[in-house]
Amino acid sequence: MSVIANRQTVVDANNLKKYYGKVKAFDGISFQVIKNKIFGFLGPNGTGKTTTIKFLTGSGLAEPGQCHVLWHSLFNRP
Repeated sequence: MSVIANRQTVVDANNLKKYYGKVKAFDGISFQVIKNKIFGFLGPNGTGKTTTIKFLTGSGLAEPGQCHVLWHSLFNRP
């Protein structure tokens, strides 16, 4: 469902990728966070959790995919 049509989805990430040179932080990560629901972000060390959170908070850049936080595209930010 489109993030614009669904105001219950507060984070909608689709096919996000991030590389540091040839090192893959994450490749093709997709997830949704629903308003008023508990969301866990778990995984082994080195799987890109911190890098993903940095991107979602505006502290880092990912390769093009699609990502909306509170219905605003992170790829169209200044």
